[in-house]
Parts: sequence; structure tokens; C-alpha cells
Amino acid sequence: MLKKIAKNIVALSIGLLLSFVLAEGVLRIYNPLPSRFRGDKIQLKTNVKKRIIISPTIEGLDSVIQYSVNSLGFRGEEKPDNPSYSIITVGGSTTECSKLDDEKTWTAVLGKKLRENNPNIWINNAGMDGATTYGHNILLDDYILKLQPNMVVFLIGVNDRGKSDFSKEDGILINRRESILKKLIKRSEVANLTNNLYMMYKTHQVNIGHNAGNQELKDATDTYEVDSVFLVKIQSEHQKSVAAYTARVEQLASKSLEKGIKPVFVTQPLIYGGEGWAIMELYNEAVRQYCLKHNILCIDLANLLPKKAVYYYDEMHYTNEGANAVGAIIFEKIKEHLN
Repeated sequence: MLKKIAKNIVALSIGLLLSFVLAEGVLRIYNPLPSRFRGDKIQLKTNVKKRIIISPTIEGLDSVIQYSVNSLGFRGEEKPDNPSYSIITVGGSTTECSKLDDEKTWTAVLGKKLRENNPNIWINNAGMDGATTYGHNILLDDYILKLQPNMVVFLIGVNDRGKSDFSKEDGILINRRESILKKLIKRSEVANLTNNLYMMYKTHQVNIGHNAGNQELKDATDTYEVDSVFLVKIQSEHQKSVAAYTARVEQLASKSLEKGIKPVFVTQPLIYGGEGWAIMELYNEAVRQYCLKHNILCIDLANLLPKKAVYYYDEMHYTNEGANAVGAIIFEKIKEHLN
């Protein structure tokens, strides 16, 4: 009896091993869910062009879009040899705008407006769906600082809510510690795909994914004030996370300034007020106060962008019209700071 069980265990182990090897080989040839996140590393995909059909259709978005990244791994034109001024935008999905056409992201809108006065300005979109300020710091270290842009525009905060310790996070939330799991994720396509599926699930669970079609949006005429008891509660619950977030914002700013790059921070808008808005505002206010203290340009998009349903396809992500409005607002605030 024991010998039979042992044989079955050995047979099962061999079968699992062979299946793993086969899956590993197949995924190295074709991965249906390629990711820029591999454990503690960011690996940007380059020279990608995709025609994406948005189905079912989403009000405010095109039904077919062009999504592409250049040889740097960013959305936008290739970097010219001698641009007169260069800008890179950094953030999560509200910067990447992955459901918008290349020409309709707010970064593209900003670029068009800037080039009306200076055709030799170069701008690229380095937004990464799901990334936090922890990941932005890695992106800055590994890619952006080497490019020496004149300015980096950070639209940040929405993915950092409630996060203070990244030591136990993998994938989207990125952390540099080298555990055995992280080493496996970096080297194995199967482990990386499994991790990415898990992180997609986690993202959905904490409601920072794209939720188009799951809600009927309406204009918000005010911020829906919450009661003082709730405010005290969330201030206590998020105190540690906000402090850690501020420290990561400081890292982004100091690294940029050390290289002669001008950092610009943009606060994160949401369409609705109420409790979710009150929590988001804790992180937005941390950015406002840090920029005020250190004389860094802060564009308060959270209050400048009207809470109009036509601007959003879910709580935080922009429609074509919304991205156009965001680009116009940011243009008006930075056009006098391009020096």
C-alpha cells in the first residue's frame, strides 16, 4: 500500500514537473498576459504597436484605438537628437490612459499644446497601470534619470492609498527585497504569469482597476462633506501610510532635483466626493504641503478638474474629453515654468 502511494506521488511529481517545463516553454514563445513588472524589476516592453477594440463599447471612448510604445518603452514619439525641452509624465493608469488612443491621452494633449509655441519640445508618457510611488522610484532610477529630461510630471497617489510597507508586496506594488519568490518570478514565465493574475485580482479587490460599465456616473456638484467622526477615524487609520507616501514623494523630488530635473506634482482627482474622496484627499494634501514647503510646482488637478460625468468612465479614469481637459489644465499651469 505504501509503495503504491509512493509510486503515485512520484508519478504525480514527474507529471507536474513536465507540465511546468512545457508551460514554461510555451509562455517563453507566447505569453497572453505580458507584464512590465517582474518581481522587484521593471522590464519595459519596447516597439509595441497594437490595435485595440474596446468591447463592449464605453461611452466617452473610441471603439477602436491605437496603443503603441516606442523604443524607450514609453507612449509617444521617439526622442529627437536635440530637443529644445523634454518632459516625461509618470503615474499609474490615470497617466498611462491605456483605453485611450495614443493621440488622445492627456500627455499627448499636453504635448500638442506645448508644441504650438515650441515645435521642438519632446514629451513621452511613462505611465504604468497599477504602479505606485514605490514603482515610480524604481522607474526613475532605472530609466528616466538616465534620459535627463528637463521636467518630470508626476500624477500620483491613487494606488498608494493605505500602503505604508511594501516589504510583503510583489508585482504591481514592487519592492526591491530579493526573496526566493521574487527570484522565481523574475526567472520563470509561469511564476510571473501566476503572480500577474494574482495582482490583477488584488487590484480589482481594492478597486483601483478599470471599472467601466459597472456604474452609472453623474455630475458631482460638490465634494459631499463627511462627518467629523469619520475624518478623525481615517486620519488615524492612514497616518502611517500618508507619512510613508510623503517620504516616497520626497524621494521622487530629491532624485529629480539632484540630476537637474524639475519635478512637478499633480494631485489625483476623483469624480465623486464622500468617504472615498476624503481618503484620497489625505494623500493629495500631503503632496500639496510637501510642494508648498519645498517650493515645488504642484498642480492641484484634484480641485481644478470639474467633477463632470463626461470626463470619466469610472471613478478615476478619464474619457477622451476628460483627458483633453486634464491636458489643458496642466498646460496652463506649466507653460510658464519651462526653463
